Amino acid sequence: MLSSKEYISLEAVCTSIKADRPALLEGLAHLLLGAVDTGSQFNQATICVIKNGKPNPDIALTYQDIGEYLMAATGKHVPALLHTANGAVESSRVLVERRWISRQLSVVLESVAISSALTEPAANQILSVVQAVNSDRAASWIDQPAPMSADGYKRLRKWLTHQNDQRKANESASKLTIELQVALARAEKAETIALAKNAEVTVLESRDRLSMMELSAKERTIQSQRLEIQKLQERLEVSSEKTEGPRRQPAKERAILAVHEMAAQLWASPDFKDYRIGDMADFIKIHMIANEPEHAGAMPELTSTVVKWLKQMTGIPDGASRPGRPPNSKN
Repeated sequence: MLSSKEYISLEAVCTSIKADRPALLEGLAHLLLGAVDTGSQFNQATICVIKNGKPNPDIALTYQDIGEYLMAATGKHVPALLHTANGAVESSRVLVERRWISRQLSVVLESVAISSALTEPAANQILSVVQAVNSDRAASWIDQPAPMSADGYKRLRKWLTHQNDQRKANESASKLTIELQVALARAEKAETIALAKNAEVTVLESRDRLSMMELSAKERTIQSQRLEIQKLQERLEVSSEKTEGPRRQPAKERAILAVHEMAAQLWASPDFKDYRIGDMADFIKIHMIANEPEHAGAMPELTSTVVKWLKQMTGIPDGASRPGRPPNSKN
């Protein structure tokens, strides 16, 4: 991953320089567009487009690309996109080597300083003194220099102008160098803040993803617990059926046994010895429900069921299985 100490984004550079010295940004654009071969490609160690923290070898940037972007940046807004032959890319993803941009800005600063100095009026204060000394109205002293010739005067004027221009150029260059350092410091600070904000956003996104994962895990746990509860309920229902079955079964068996015992006693008596099975079943059922609360709850609704119970017993009289009612029934 490229270090922020060695590289800075093209967008941040343009924003900082434009805020302090727009003319410097235009001069840098002219410098690149004035190259002998504007189609030449930059070495990726100097200027590159980053992808996943590394230079993208599929996108090459030319002097023409960077120069046109810098010229566009001198307008109202610094463009967010840089247009290349391979398409548009975000200028924030274009990284520039700090040492390279510093060297280019130094060249532009020197050019701007010299141009500014040459356009200003020359300081003629020293020349005025020389002219006064060599004028006809000057006092006649013993140590007064000899009158200066026209060629000597021109040479002196040229030398003084050069000295004055050099002084102004040095002062302007020093001032611009300080301004450049301040601009680069501001750009580095802005980029540091941006990186910190990006890191904060990444942390928040990671927290959100972690929260979603925890929520999903809780939902899965709840769903698993619900399934387990459902299984336990089903097992409990089956267990209840198995438990209640034996409880009901002895009551039924006791009722059948009571029916058998009562039928045997009745058929053994003279009054009921001729009762058919159906009549005996009907009589015993009514008797049990009315007089035997212990067995009343286990008695079936249908008399035919009691008939089946009676047919299961042993010792049924032979005439009890014949159809029809007995010829002489007694009350």
